[in-house]
This record gives sequence, structure tokens and C-alpha cells, in this order.
Amino acid sequence: MKYWGILILLSAHIAMAQTVVPLFRDNSLTTYVTMPFRLKAANGSAIPILSIEVLSSKDHCQAMIDPMISANFLVKCTKTDSLRIAVYYKNSDGSVSRINYGPVTVAKISASEEVLTPVVDNSQKYKAGKDLFASTCMGCHQSPQDKPNRSVSQIKSAIAGITRMKSIKLTDTQVKSISDYLNNLD
Repeated sequence: MKYWGILILLSAHIAMAQTVVPLFRDNSLTTYVTMPFRLKAANGSAIPILSIEVLSSKDHCQAMIDPMISANFLVKCTKTDSLRIAVYYKNSDGSVSRINYGPVTVAKISASEEVLTPVVDNSQKYKAGKDLFASTCMGCHQSPQDKPNRSVSQIKSAIAGITRMKSIKLTDTQVKSISDYLNNLD
């Protein structure tokens, strides 16, 4: 009987294992290219990141949490090196844990490759919806994660049908902005 308890504890520990996954087609990190990574649980779900720290190559590499997807982080290096990163996240019990990722080899970008600058800056793409949600909806809903993936018609129906929401006056464009924001949460 005591072995079953050990097996249950061991399987619960394994189920909670987290990994950092590169989000590009191979594991080569190249100079001057911003590369995305994601923190995932053993079941494949994304885990929001609290902070990240470059442990090696601090003079050549920068890392940041993706402003649009909190479970992703971005890395960009200017020189070839071996990179290690610490990723901090919150456990289900509220405590903070750290996972180390690396070493990852940063290779020099080949002369035959061309790095293109994006034509459109999407950093502010969902800001209008985020701001509208904060000013109009957060009084009752507290967090956008409480209402993910809401369509325009669902939001309009809620405004028209829920007594506490009937006083909200939004244009179709504003409702679409909120819907776009809620449909692009991580």
C-alpha cells in the first residue's frame, strides 16, 4: 500500500513538469533574429511567465516576455555564444518557481539569409480593446481571462440582456475591439 502513495506522489510531480519550447522550425538561434520560446506544462498548456533573466551572454543577448502572449519570451543576440536563461513562473499554489533553459548555441546568421523588418507594427494591435475592457468591463469581470474568446454578437447580447450591463454604451467598432482583444489572450 505504501508503494501506491509513492507512485501517486511521483506521478503528480511528473505531471507538473515544465519545459521551455522553442517556437521556430529548428533549434538554431541566430544572431540579429528575434526568436520566440514558450513555457509549457507537461500537459501542453502554456504557463504565464513572471520574469526572465539572461544568465550567460548578458552583453550580447536580450530577452523579454512577449507583450502579447505572457507564456512566450523573445530572445535576440548580436554575437555568437552559448546562451542560458532563467524563467520564473507562478505555481498553482502561488509560490514562484524557476526553470533554467540552455545552453543554446547562438549561431551567426548566414550571409545568404536576409532579415526583413516587418512592415506593420502590431505591438499596439489590441491596445484599444484592452483599454476599453479595463475602463468598461473590469469593474465586474476583474480579469480578461474570465471572459476569453467572446464574439461581437456574444458581447452585444450580454450588454442587451444582462441588467447590470444595459447602461454600457459602446459603438460597434468598440465592441469589435474588445472582442479582438479577448480572442487574442494567452
